[in-house]
Amino acid sequence: MKNRLKIAMYLRLSKEDDWNAQESNSISYQRLLLRGYIERNFENYEILEFVDDGYSGTSMDRTAMQELLAAALQKKVDFIIVKDFSRFARNYIEMGTYLEQIFPFLGVRFISISDRYDSKDYKGKSSDIEVQFKGLIADFYVKDQSVKVKSAVSTKRSNGEYCCGSAPYGYRINPENKKELLIVDEEAEIIRRVFELTNQRYSKLDICRLFNEEGVLTPLQSMSRRQKSDSKKASSRGLQWTSDMVRKILNDKNYIGCMVYGKTKIPDPGTGKKVPVPRSEWKVLENHHEPIVSKETFEKAQSLQIRYNKKSKINKDKTM
Repeated sequence: MKNRLKIAMYLRLSKEDDWNAQESNSISYQRLLLRGYIERNFENYEILEFVDDGYSGTSMDRTAMQELLAAALQKKVDFIIVKDFSRFARNYIEMGTYLEQIFPFLGVRFISISDRYDSKDYKGKSSDIEVQFKGLIADFYVKDQSVKVKSAVSTKRSNGEYCCGSAPYGYRINPENKKELLIVDEEAEIIRRVFELTNQRYSKLDICRLFNEEGVLTPLQSMSRRQKSDSKKASSRGLQWTSDMVRKILNDKNYIGCMVYGKTKIPDPGTGKKVPVPRSEWKVLENHHEPIVSKETFEKAQSLQIRYNKKSKINKDKTM
């Protein structure tokens, strides 16, 4: 009796695909296409499914992708099937490396349905110019899409629409109008208290000690509970208030009604690699949403932080 073939279906949908609402790239469509192909062309098989939803194809650092590659390395996969090359990788050099070196070495057969590519047709020879050209086109495509998405988001932000991903601690996105932020009362009270205590000359460590003694939920715990996200993630870190948590709250202009964006940039469009932008270059849109604290309260806390930091530096220099 023949051993059952281990066929890995890899499905990926990026934020760019979702932005453009391409149904042909949806996870459900990819799944339907791949299963239909397998049923028509194979017998006695076992399907292993790997899905990366919301991941760019410019990097191989994707959860399901890493699981798939680990399975291939451990000889747990005989075939890998994708809708097209761009689902697997958009970097044509990296795609070529897997097709011509890594998968042949591991003995893994690779099939791209839309590209009509099957690695068994290329045993002992390099992939033809058409395959390489498609990979190159995919690489150019993602860079072009990256520029277009960035331009569209920039336009929306300039029009006052909230396009900064998830809402910051203390706010939630209005389910009836996703361009709008609404205050989360319980979290807003903690934020106001952080500013009040700071303006009463409490240090960050004092605030942390007080909150930890009182069992006040940290931002991560509070948001995880509210959003009903992975409780294990929330319990593994962020259990205790730290000075850094307090500092982030005190420095966040979201709490005076500003939308702050442009904190990072991607120098090379399409790579997905972000680099931090100096605070002085961040873009700030004032009066964007309802503030949690007043500007006066915010500025007083800022001045006290600066004064306290200078004092700490002077004391440190004296002891050196």
